[in-house]
Amino acid sequence: MIRRNSRRLALMTSLLLVLAVGGQPALASTFISGTGKWGAYNVFDTSGGPQGGRCVHKDSGIHKLLKIKVRPPTIFGFYETNSWVGWRYKIFRRGASGSWSSIFKSSIHKDRARETAAADDFNMRTWLAPTNPSGGYKVRIVMFWYVPGSQTSVEGKVVVEYDWYRSHLKGDAANWYLTEDYCRPTAT
Repeated sequence: MIRRNSRRLALMTSLLLVLAVGGQPALASTFISGTGKWGAYNVFDTSGGPQGGRCVHKDSGIHKLLKIKVRPPTIFGFYETNSWVGWRYKIFRRGASGSWSSIFKSSIHKDRARETAAADDFNMRTWLAPTNPSGGYKVRIVMFWYVPGSQTSVEGKVVVEYDWYRSHLKGDAANWYLTEDYCRPTAT
């Protein structure tokens, strides 16, 4: 157990040093909760890029929110041998009262990973906004680590919330602007 923890500590220290030396902005996602046993993970969500979510707005008339593209996390396994890990995203909406509520939960995308090798089959996912979006929209990422040999028995879970979003008009990803905390229902 001590050997595993020391390797995990060395891996995390190396990752932190690479980020510090490389001059990267601090990772900015907000940790919401964690339970059970989980491995190392990385959620790319910084003010300098890449941002966790991409808000895509209609390119004509009123620039209504069309969709949010969600960046996947990098998830390592908890064990030295391959075991299943997974992730899903949840969309939250801020209503007129100012409080946030969950309005969408994606399916869980699963892949195998081990302590020294991250799952390599996770891709961007897309949530389609309602026809007349209102309020604000934000993304939470839920990561899962499964009991060895199982794809259904969860052994650990971590929830994080994206803090940075890149907003742009459909078809014009080169001209984007940064939004903090959530996607707006219309582009400015």
